[in-house]
Amino acid sequence: MRTGVVWAALALAAVAGRAEGQKPAPVGPTSSAFDKACIDMVNGRMPQGEQAIKTLRDACTNLMSGRADERVEAERRRQQQIAAQEQLRLQAQGAKPSTGSP
Repeated sequence: MRTGVVWAALALAAVAGRAEGQKPAPVGPTSSAFDKACIDMVNGRMPQGEQAIKTLRDACTNLMSGRADERVEAERRRQQQIAAQEQLRLQAQGAKPSTGSP
């Protein structure tokens, strides 16, 4: 029973932070506990009560979506940096950068 209450409290805190347009601040053990609650949910271990399950589901969805978006953005920045470095290398060699058109 206590575990269900902890999950629900963690989920509510995460949802409240997202609802205000702020990322929940990572706070060490709480962040790990929340991550564990999401992993437990994926593995079929869920809190008791429909509202607690839905709240945790929504909070975990927001967490995973945010993490995926951060990874996608990091990959875009990495690709842009590689392209910029290649362009600088070509300019340093005196070659014209390719424009992609024949």
